Amino acid sequence: MDVADFITIIIAALALLVSGWSVRYARTSARSADKSAVAAERSADAAERQAAAAEAALPPPTPDVAWVAQRTGKARYLLTNVGTKPATGVHWIKTGEPGEGFIRFPTQVARVLPGGDIEFTVIRAYGAGAVPTELLLGWDGQDEPAAVPIPS
Repeated sequence: MDVADFITIIIAALALLVSGWSVRYARTSARSADKSAVAAERSADAAERQAAAAEAALPPPTPDVAWVAQRTGKARYLLTNVGTKPATGVHWIKTGEPGEGFIRFPTQVARVLPGGDIEFTVIRAYGAGAVPTELLLGWDGQDEPAAVPIPS
């Protein structure tokens, strides 16, 4: 064996070592890439769940017109527009219940600004029967009547 054969064997052995190292590195990189893909998918799922939870935690938007009744005296009540826009053509829709005779409400209110009030009264006579517990209101642009609880 001469020197050229010996150098060839050394180069071949080094090439074999380098190719073995390359195969091992490729396998490790593939496993790492698989783990990274799984981790990325889990992270995306977690981000989706977190976004859905954050959206669910947001308060609902304030409606254009919404009503709250509050008692301010023995028979006096204020109906307040707690929405973001004025209500026009506000009127009380009577249902025909016998207790509606105890309510005194303006015939029709032209306009109630946000934060504005309508005053009405509920006369509570002893032994006179059941007093309604809600008002049905209608206004311009409202398709269905809105039921507003009357506090006792």
